[in-house]
Amino acid sequence: MATIDIWIQLENHPWDICPNWPLDRSEGEGAMPVGPLKQVFLRSPVSGKSRLAIVRRPLQKDALLLRRYTAEWKAPDDLKVNPWDLNELDPTDTGTMGTIPGAIIECNVGDTLRVHFRNLDTRTKNIPAPWEAPGSGELLPAAARAHSLHAHGLTFPLKYDGAYPLSPPDPDQLITTQERNQWIAIGVTGRYKQGDRVPAGGTFTYIWEARGPASAGVWSYHDHSICDMENVGLGAIGMIVVHNPADKENEVQITADRLPGGSWTSSPVEDVWVLADPIKIGVSQSQLALLVNPTESAHGSAKAEYQKKKKGPAAREKRVADRIIRFNELEIELDENYKFWNRIRI
Repeated sequence: MATIDIWIQLENHPWDICPNWPLDRSEGEGAMPVGPLKQVFLRSPVSGKSRLAIVRRPLQKDALLLRRYTAEWKAPDDLKVNPWDLNELDPTDTGTMGTIPGAIIECNVGDTLRVHFRNLDTRTKNIPAPWEAPGSGELLPAAARAHSLHAHGLTFPLKYDGAYPLSPPDPDQLITTQERNQWIAIGVTGRYKQGDRVPAGGTFTYIWEARGPASAGVWSYHDHSICDMENVGLGAIGMIVVHNPADKENEVQITADRLPGGSWTSSPVEDVWVLADPIKIGVSQSQLALLVNPTESAHGSAKAEYQKKKKGPAAREKRVADRIIRFNELEIELDENYKFWNRIRI
């Protein structure tokens, strides 16, 4: 039975929904044209780190990310949603600056969660140009940038429900002088904060309890404020994992030493070649376009080209290098006729 403090901040910035194109798990390979690559500006609002990034299929609007922080929102504390997922990129300031779904919240049956939420939505009416920081331009209306957190599977009083417009003012959370104008902008003119409409620049603490075995499992938490449907569609959703240590058959102890690279943020990819058999995977024309060292042999004259090459280890290595296609960190060696996958480097 413990009380766990969680620090979550809602942020906005561009998001690439298909970072591993042409491997598109949502639409199927080639289902939608990518169009030209786009350059976007990413900035981590607390650390101040920023850079230009290349995206393949960005959301039409800024994404909304529920991002984990250390106490008092002093620094990002990003963890991967699934450390074993080959498709999930670096979630830290050097990568995607957060995750979709948002930060995973974990606790045990009997625990109490104190979730400290800060809304830092700086969206504008027009997406900033690549050289502009988020928040450059005319901000969206205050109501459109109000957010909340609503949890499933846990127990809480109505004031911590987060579902607009149901939550009453919380007499335990006085609106401070620093936040007064932000709350007035969304129509909260009283003395106390309301958890169903936290304004941009405002904060609210939710208290949720995992009271009994029925709360064990995996649940969602999400924005449930004024524009909840649109905001969830832009990424404002995360997961809650409630463990039941008494249920020995269903509990798995995960420690850092069992994670890929011993870290929640490292890559599970190791530099090892494995055979693609027994599954025979065909090669598409779009994949051939990703050859690291393209040659004529990739487009119809593989056999003649192969016979011209000199035999021996050096020539063999050259031939292999001509048959490698690369998807980010994943490398695939094709067969000598450029028809099927031969080996995969993992």
